[in-house]
Amino acid sequence: MSLKLVDKAAAKTEMDKHKITIQDLYLKEDRTLKEIMDIMAGSYDFVATKTQYERHFRKWGFRKNVNPSVWKFINHRQSKRKRAGKESDVYIDGVLVPKDKIRKEIGRNSVSTIEKYRRGNPPYNRSIPMTKPG
Repeated sequence: MSLKLVDKAAAKTEMDKHKITIQDLYLKEDRTLKEIMDIMAGSYDFVATKTQYERHFRKWGFRKNVNPSVWKFINHRQSKRKRAGKESDVYIDGVLVPKDKIRKEIGRNSVSTIEKYRRGNPPYNRSIPMTKPG
């Protein structure tokens, strides 16, 4: 087992320099944190602890898992657009979500008809843009 000593201040500024690369690896290429740490250490000669990565992911707003209320909103908005005869692409954190994943997550997090009438429409979420496919 190797021991890593990482200077916090240096890691913070270096981490910010590599933000775009880390974002691409984590969100667009769907890499695990372990894979990202290995790639950054091997290809970019950048070493940081797991905790430092996690802290920066929170700071930058990187997330892979989405709250069930967001899926309910996506379902509501997508249904509304479909009734208007519009197709929809969904982006979360700037990454296009595949239609299969949307279908699966909406099915998993769907609202029953009774719950829909009891609660009304889900709250509007400006951070989830829906656009026509293109």
